[in-house]
Amino acid sequence: MKLSRKITIFIVLTLLTLIVLIPVTRHYYNWIDAASKYGLTAVSIGKVIGRYTEENDGAFPKSEQDLIDKNFLKKAITDGNLIYYLKHGSSDLGEKAYNECFHFGEMKISYGISIEQIELRKGMLYNKESGELFLLIDGPYTKDLMSQFYMRASVNLYESMLTGKTKILQAEKVTEK
Repeated sequence: MKLSRKITIFIVLTLLTLIVLIPVTRHYYNWIDAASKYGLTAVSIGKVIGRYTEENDGAFPKSEQDLIDKNFLKKAITDGNLIYYLKHGSSDLGEKAYNECFHFGEMKISYGISIEQIELRKGMLYNKESGELFLLIDGPYTKDLMSQFYMRASVNLYESMLTGKTKILQAEKVTEK
Protein backbone atom coordinates (compact mmCIF):
# COMPACT_ATOMS: atom_id res chain seq x y z
CA MET A 1 0.00 0.00 0.00
CA LYS A 2 2.78 2.41 0.83
CA LEU A 3 4.51 1.71 -2.47
CA SER A 4 1.41 2.42 -4.56
CA ARG A 5 0.82 5.67 -2.67
CA LYS A 6 4.43 6.77 -3.38
CA ILE A 7 4.05 5.88 -7.05
CA THR A 8 0.77 7.83 -7.25
CA ILE A 9 2.37 10.88 -5.61
CA PHE A 10 5.35 10.61 -7.96
CA ILE A 11 3.09 10.43 -11.03
CA VAL A 12 0.95 13.38 -9.87
CA LEU A 13 4.03 15.51 -9.16
CA THR A 14 5.55 14.61 -12.52
CA LEU A 15 2.34 15.58 -14.34
CA LEU A 16 2.14 18.88 -12.45
CA THR A 17 5.77 19.62 -13.32
CA LEU A 18 5.09 18.91 -17.00
CA ILE A 19 1.99 21.11 -16.95
CA VAL A 20 4.14 23.99 -15.71
CA LEU A 21 7.21 23.31 -17.87
CA ILE A 22 5.48 22.92 -21.25
CA PRO A 23 4.17 26.53 -21.47
CA VAL A 24 7.45 27.93 -20.14
CA THR A 25 9.44 25.93 -22.68
CA ARG A 26 7.07 26.89 -25.51
CA HIS A 27 7.38 30.58 -24.57
CA TYR A 28 11.18 30.32 -24.47
CA TYR A 29 11.27 28.57 -27.85
CA ASN A 30 8.96 31.20 -29.41
CA TRP A 31 11.16 33.99 -28.06
CA ILE A 32 14.33 32.39 -29.43
CA ASP A 33 12.59 31.90 -32.80
CA ALA A 34 11.42 35.53 -32.93
CA ALA A 35 14.84 36.81 -31.83
CA SER A 36 16.60 34.88 -34.55
CA LYS A 37 14.14 35.97 -37.21
CA TYR A 38 13.38 39.59 -36.37
CA GLY A 39 15.99 40.67 -33.86
CA LEU A 40 18.87 39.63 -36.08
CA THR A 41 17.09 41.07 -39.11
CA ALA A 42 16.82 44.43 -37.30
CA VAL A 43 20.53 44.33 -36.49
CA SER A 44 21.39 43.47 -40.10
CA ILE A 45 19.18 46.23 -41.52
CA GLY A 46 20.61 48.65 -38.97
CA LYS A 47 24.17 47.99 -40.11
CA VAL A 48 23.31 48.53 -43.77
CA ILE A 49 21.29 51.70 -43.17
CA GLY A 50 24.06 52.88 -40.83
CA ARG A 51 26.51 52.67 -43.73
CA TYR A 52 23.94 54.47 -45.88
CA THR A 53 23.69 57.36 -43.39
CA GLU A 54 27.46 57.64 -43.09
CA GLU A 55 27.86 57.79 -46.87
CA ASN A 56 24.99 60.30 -47.22
CA ASP A 57 26.02 62.94 -44.66
CA GLY A 58 23.85 61.59 -41.85
CA ALA A 59 20.65 61.51 -43.91
CA PHE A 60 18.27 58.63 -43.28
CA PRO A 61 16.89 56.99 -46.44
CA LYS A 62 13.70 58.61 -47.70
CA SER A 63 12.20 55.33 -48.89
CA GLU A 64 12.90 51.74 -49.77
CA GLN A 65 13.44 52.96 -53.32
CA ASP A 66 16.18 55.28 -52.04
CA LEU A 67 18.04 52.24 -50.66
CA ILE A 68 17.62 50.49 -54.01
CA ASP A 69 18.76 53.52 -56.03
CA LYS A 70 21.95 53.82 -53.97
CA ASN A 71 22.65 50.05 -54.22
CA PHE A 72 22.14 49.16 -50.56
CA LEU A 73 19.13 46.96 -51.29
CA LYS A 74 18.07 44.70 -54.13
CA LYS A 75 14.76 42.96 -54.68
CA ALA A 76 14.16 39.91 -56.83
CA ILE A 77 11.25 37.58 -57.46
CA THR A 78 12.17 33.92 -57.21
CA ASP A 79 9.55 31.20 -57.62
CA GLY A 80 6.85 33.84 -57.18
CA ASN A 81 8.33 35.08 -53.87
CA LEU A 82 9.77 38.54 -53.28
CA ILE A 83 13.32 38.23 -51.96
CA TYR A 84 15.33 41.12 -50.44
CA TYR A 85 19.12 41.35 -50.57
CA LEU A 86 21.08 43.75 -48.33
CA LYS A 87 24.54 44.97 -49.27
CA HIS A 88 26.87 43.95 -46.45
CA GLY A 89 30.15 43.94 -48.35
CA SER A 90 32.11 46.41 -50.43
CA SER A 91 31.32 47.13 -54.07
CA ASP A 92 34.47 45.25 -55.09
CA LEU A 93 32.68 41.98 -54.27
CA GLY A 94 29.94 42.55 -56.86
CA GLU A 95 26.95 40.28 -56.26
CA LYS A 96 28.76 38.56 -53.38
CA ALA A 97 28.40 41.80 -51.39
CA TYR A 98 24.66 41.10 -51.02
CA ASN A 99 23.10 38.72 -48.50
CA GLU A 100 19.51 37.56 -48.49
CA CYS A 101 17.40 39.23 -45.81
CA PHE A 102 14.46 36.93 -45.19
CA HIS A 103 12.24 39.21 -43.09
CA PHE A 104 13.05 42.67 -44.49
CA GLY A 105 9.51 43.13 -45.80
CA GLU A 106 8.03 42.54 -42.34
CA MET A 107 10.10 45.25 -40.66
CA LYS A 108 8.95 48.84 -40.24
CA ILE A 109 11.61 51.42 -41.07
CA SER A 110 11.07 55.11 -40.29
CA TYR A 111 11.94 56.33 -43.76
CA GLY A 112 12.43 60.08 -44.19
CA ILE A 113 13.11 60.82 -40.51
CA SER A 114 15.63 63.55 -39.75
CA ILE A 115 17.95 63.73 -36.79
CA GLU A 116 16.26 66.94 -35.68
CA GLN A 117 13.02 65.01 -34.98
CA ILE A 118 14.51 62.54 -32.49
CA GLU A 119 16.75 62.62 -29.43
CA LEU A 120 18.67 60.15 -27.31
CA ARG A 121 17.87 60.07 -23.59
CA LYS A 122 19.16 57.44 -21.17
CA GLY A 123 20.07 55.07 -24.00
CA MET A 124 16.67 55.26 -25.69
CA LEU A 125 15.31 57.25 -28.61
CA TYR A 126 12.40 59.65 -28.20
CA ASN A 127 10.35 61.70 -30.60
CA LYS A 128 11.13 65.34 -29.72
CA GLU A 129 7.63 66.54 -30.54
CA SER A 130 5.55 63.93 -28.72
CA GLY A 131 8.10 62.79 -26.12
CA GLU A 132 7.22 59.14 -26.83
CA LEU A 133 9.66 56.28 -27.33
CA PHE A 134 10.69 56.04 -30.96
CA LEU A 135 12.23 53.29 -33.06
CA LEU A 136 13.97 53.78 -36.39
CA ILE A 137 13.57 50.04 -37.03
CA ASP A 138 10.63 48.13 -35.63
CA GLY A 139 9.28 44.65 -36.18
CA PRO A 140 6.25 42.49 -35.62
CA TYR A 141 7.26 41.20 -32.18
CA THR A 142 7.44 43.98 -29.63
CA LYS A 143 6.66 42.12 -26.42
CA ASP A 144 9.18 40.81 -23.92
CA LEU A 145 12.80 41.50 -24.71
CA MET A 146 12.35 41.74 -28.49
CA SER A 147 12.03 45.51 -28.42
CA GLN A 148 15.59 45.64 -27.05
CA PHE A 149 16.87 44.38 -30.42
CA TYR A 150 14.92 47.11 -32.20
CA MET A 151 16.00 49.83 -29.76
CA ARG A 152 19.68 48.84 -29.96
CA ALA A 153 19.58 48.88 -33.78
CA SER A 154 17.74 52.24 -33.68
CA VAL A 155 20.24 53.81 -31.26
CA ASN A 156 23.15 52.60 -33.41
CA LEU A 157 21.50 54.19 -36.45
CA TYR A 158 20.94 57.43 -34.57
CA GLU A 159 24.64 57.50 -33.69
CA SER A 160 25.64 56.94 -37.33
CA MET A 161 23.28 59.78 -38.32
CA LEU A 162 25.05 61.99 -35.75
CA THR A 163 28.44 60.99 -37.14
CA GLY A 164 27.37 61.97 -40.65
CA LYS A 165 25.88 65.25 -39.42
CA THR A 166 29.06 66.07 -37.47
CA LYS A 167 31.16 65.54 -40.61
CA ILE A 168 28.98 68.07 -42.47
CA LEU A 169 29.31 70.66 -39.69
CA GLN A 170 33.10 70.22 -39.55
CA ALA A 171 33.37 70.55 -43.34
CA GLU A 172 31.29 73.75 -43.24
CA LYS A 173 33.55 75.25 -40.56
CA VAL A 174 36.64 74.49 -42.64
CA THR A 175 35.15 76.10 -45.77
CA GLU A 176 34.09 79.21 -43.79
CA LYS A 177 37.68 79.89 -42.74
